[in-house]
Amino acid sequence: MSIGILDGTLCNHRRRGPVRLRIRGMSMRDNQQGISRILLLAGIVLIGLIIAAGIYFALKGNEKLSPTNQSTSPYLTISEWGVRFPLPVGNRDTYYNLIKYQGGIGEGVKIYSKDFNAMKNANGLQCWDEEYPLLVISRVSAQRGQQMNSPDLPQYDPTSGPYKTYDFQTDFAFGPSKPGLSLPPCVNLSTGTQQAFKADQTVLDAYRAKVKALTDGYAKLEAVPVKPDTKK
Repeated sequence: MSIGILDGTLCNHRRRGPVRLRIRGMSMRDNQQGISRILLLAGIVLIGLIIAAGIYFALKGNEKLSPTNQSTSPYLTISEWGVRFPLPVGNRDTYYNLIKYQGGIGEGVKIYSKDFNAMKNANGLQCWDEEYPLLVISRVSAQRGQQMNSPDLPQYDPTSGPYKTYDFQTDFAFGPSKPGLSLPPCVNLSTGTQQAFKADQTVLDAYRAKVKALTDGYAKLEAVPVKPDTKK
């Protein structure tokens, strides 16, 4: 007589042979199925983490590409002229292109806004156009500015407005601020040359607000402060 174990219980039986152990639910096939389920769940969790990480970094990337308030400087600094003027909050995305007038009579600055450039009208036309700056200002020699201001001199130009000199830069005269030669094309919703002007009011209001902010800021033109020499 030998003692065997059947389904976890002891019993007597007369068959000769080695003692065997058989536990219900613990066959090799069951073990393999259990491992397969664990691996499957781990794979699902890993894929979920990868997708979540991809969405997170995509959103972070879009934040960096957002055009709103890309520059946090409270001033528009024209480094070539050594001057600057303040910019109100909401208009600190401004930048400029320097131009030289023919004949060496002076220089000009075309001022743009990154926010406004990115706008589109109701027809889908984007507002960025290099030929249509928000504002244009100019700088000429003090002598030239005096000539353009005086009706008695041949260089007098009544359309340019008065040129102004400042104590911080007496060698030059700064012209008045002027909007671009005409409204940007994106302001007009009319598509044909023979059609009457039809304004996109949202774009027009944004344009006027930008121009006013820049004009008000330019009225407070000042010299760029000289940084103290820390080496002394």
